[in-house]
Amino acid sequence: MPVAPVTITKLTRVPTKLALIIPFEYAKRFNIAPIKQEGTEILIASSDIKNLDMRDALNFISAHHGLTYTLQQVTKEELVSIISSYGAKQESIAHSIEELESSTDVILGVDKDEKAKTGVDIEKEEAPIIKFVQNILAQAVERGASDIHIEPHPENSVVRLRVDSVLEETLIVPKKVHNPLIARIKILADMRLDERRKPQDGRFSSYVKGGKIDFRVATFPTYDGEKVTLRVLDKQKGLLSLKDLGLSPENYQLIRTALRRPFGLILATGPTGAGKTTTLYSLLNEIDKKSQNVVSLEDPVEYSLEGVNQSNIFPEIGYTFANGLRSILRGDPNIILVGEIRDKETALLAVQAALTGHTVLSTIHTNTAIGAVARLINFGIDPFLLAPTLSLVVGQRMMRRLANAGRDIPLTPTMQKSIEKQFEHVPEAYRSAIPPMKSFKEALPGAESSTGLKGRLGAFEVLDITDEIRDAILANASESKIEELAVKNGMYTLGQDAIIKGLQGFVPYTEVVKLNADAGIALDETPESVAQ
Repeated sequence: MPVAPVTITKLTRVPTKLALIIPFEYAKRFNIAPIKQEGTEILIASSDIKNLDMRDALNFISAHHGLTYTLQQVTKEELVSIISSYGAKQESIAHSIEELESSTDVILGVDKDEKAKTGVDIEKEEAPIIKFVQNILAQAVERGASDIHIEPHPENSVVRLRVDSVLEETLIVPKKVHNPLIARIKILADMRLDERRKPQDGRFSSYVKGGKIDFRVATFPTYDGEKVTLRVLDKQKGLLSLKDLGLSPENYQLIRTALRRPFGLILATGPTGAGKTTTLYSLLNEIDKKSQNVVSLEDPVEYSLEGVNQSNIFPEIGYTFANGLRSILRGDPNIILVGEIRDKETALLAVQAALTGHTVLSTIHTNTAIGAVARLINFGIDPFLLAPTLSLVVGQRMMRRLANAGRDIPLTPTMQKSIEKQFEHVPEAYRSAIPPMKSFKEALPGAESSTGLKGRLGAFEVLDITDEIRDAILANASESKIEELAVKNGMYTLGQDAIIKGLQGFVPYTEVVKLNADAGIALDETPESVAQ
């Protein structure tokens, strides 16, 4: 077998899927640890790559799973740290799967509160399916996942976690375990067990790693069985302060100023997954909720916020954003959060609420902050109503963040010319926010992450509605004219903000290129090492 030439200097965790292929007891016995998989090849760390017994064991395991492996030399101290990263969770998941496979009847365990509504009498700790589900939830929270996907396939089922916007396969579950697994989650979420033909929604809470975590559950019938998606709602990670979003000092002050105004419409824009709801919750955290009546309409309510009267809409019974907004206006509100402006009626009510002395926070699906103006006008909002009520628009996207210092990528002359071109229209008075154009960063694997990336950081553009822009809206000006005025007043676009964060060393060059490409901007000369 080939030996990888690079010695590990910074350690990484063992993916759950690989921990199941090479069990914990094998790792301890043969001083090995799988640390990465690419296609059908596994990278395995070893402190003694010449050990023939270890190689025989690896040859047997890899042949059984149809895989190949590459060895990488590490020190004994490094190996101890890697093996310890298996943790109890991987062992417990593997043991739970063995229990479930060996059971002739997989029992849906229930706790004392569930006994009353199901009639099943079994101790919680005795049911393998309960331990299995709890371990999956714990693994997701430990990895910082935002979603858990349990997907049926013809031969087995796959558990995937969405970590920092990217789905990662973590477990392959035997087919016979799939239905009990889905049924257990349905019991927790108070769903109908006998309904498998149409989607269902629910939610539940569980104590994971010492904290209470909420899970929002959605089922979806497929040809091979029911798929379940769980949204992980961790208050400690999901509720951020405005300062923690990654806003520049200038944008932070613009938003704070808009919130202090006695009325106005403040919007967050971007595609699904851009972090708009997180931004709205961060805005609410800046508001004095003790002296003001704060009411929200959400679909659905994700986090419970102290001091906010939160309401979940139910379109199926006629309780929509528009109907709810009408009711809210009769309840003497100061601050109104509307989860999303989806139609003309909601848009008109939101504008009227802002016009009559309320601060309205909401989201709207547009690609840019400036696009929100045209979208509202397309909804039928007259420019003479929109101009005096629209206060500020935040456009945003999410980028994957560097987990460590990474590696410097010096700018070549061609790269520098390409970057400078993106800032050519920025007025001289606002160019001080642009860092020196010397280098970007490349992600490197390390102890924090096997990819060198961990967490997310926002790229923002903040459109402050100045008097000039109000006049442009009244004159029904084009988006390009409004953008020209916004740039003249110091607005940085999404692509420019991504470049600035890349030059500051917060995100890798690949994320900067990707975000600019989404905006239709091609940055020249991607270094070969980054492209790979």
